[in-house]
Amino acid sequence: MKRLISISIFALMFASIVIAQTNNDSEKSRIAVYLTASENVDSEVKRVISNQIINALQRTGSYSLIERNEAFVAQIDKERGVQQSGRVLDNQITRLGREFGAVAVCIVDVGSFMGELSVDMRMVEVEKTTVIHSGHADGRFSGLSDIRTIVDKAAANMLEVSSGGRPSGGTTGGSSGSRRNGEVYNPDGIELVYVEGTGSGIMAMKGFYIGKFEVTQAQWQAIMGNNPSNFKGAGNLPVESVSWNDVQEFLARLNRATGRNYRLPTEAEWEFAARGGTAEKFCPGGCEYSGSNNINSVAWFTDNSSSRTQPVGTKAPNELGIHDMSGNVWEWCRDWFDANYYGSSPVESPTGPSSGSYRGSRGGSWNDTARGCRVSNRLFSTPEFRISYLGLRLLLP
Repeated sequence: MKRLISISIFALMFASIVIAQTNNDSEKSRIAVYLTASENVDSEVKRVISNQIINALQRTGSYSLIERNEAFVAQIDKERGVQQSGRVLDNQITRLGREFGAVAVCIVDVGSFMGELSVDMRMVEVEKTTVIHSGHADGRFSGLSDIRTIVDKAAANMLEVSSGGRPSGGTTGGSSGSRRNGEVYNPDGIELVYVEGTGSGIMAMKGFYIGKFEVTQAQWQAIMGNNPSNFKGAGNLPVESVSWNDVQEFLARLNRATGRNYRLPTEAEWEFAARGGTAEKFCPGGCEYSGSNNINSVAWFTDNSSSRTQPVGTKAPNELGIHDMSGNVWEWCRDWFDANYYGSSPVESPTGPSSGSYRGSRGGSWNDTARGCRVSNRLFSTPEFRISYLGLRLLLP
């Protein structure tokens, strides 16, 4: 299995055409195309993607691509060199684009993870660094025709969906008001579900993306190069026997590889998602377990787990389409733990105490009774603690 590693190849692509040669060209928007790709995306794949993107933009008749400029490339490389992450920010790219005559830059992020190709495109207006169009597509690929299909879908989505209709390829998406509650987003071979925020009620919450499934052993192996789990085996088993500190190293490597800002959910975010967020509830007054009052339909626990973890996503999801938020493995949360914190916490998106000795986890596990798998149940452990019923789920702000 190829390991997804830090994005360090930044290829700036320009069509080899001369602009403003005719009146028609002068009426078109002058743009540059900037491509970033993980190192496990080989040169042939990048060449195909590059040509496909340029063709898609030219077919619209609306854009004139500026010709390749080595000085622009050198400036981008210089900017990249001073960033700890090795990633150039949109405002740096657009500033340079403006200096070299572009009115917009089409920024393309390409990732390959476990046989999946992910293409994120966004058209960024250089004057105000505003995303004016964005699009995403992903899928399994085994040949060049699959790659062309995925790129064409991403380009079509970008050209047809206005800003914010899909998440951009950076660390955050578009405006949260335009995303759909329960929408699935798969930027890096990690399926995420959008949880719409709310500005009213007992607790106000900003919107976010959360893992549709618990992090699997294969996903952990691809980033960390090891599998610490006690229950190894075929299928999408959740990773377990990982400490909170182990998870922080996993997150750091994952974020270097993808250029994003994955993290653990806070307890408040976790419970909000587990209860279905703002979606219409399956149970009057809310479900005792995530997605049902019948634990057998949604959770692996002591009565049905055969005393071990089970493949993720094999029980019914909750109202948002999220699986295993009750049972299978406990899930580390970002917060320090305080049993009394929510009695006096902030109303909007509480992030937990500023310090402590223990980290929280939620959800129950294969080793718990039904009572332990209730959405309201909380657990705490030292950051160094590892055990075969404790894993994680990702959040992307």
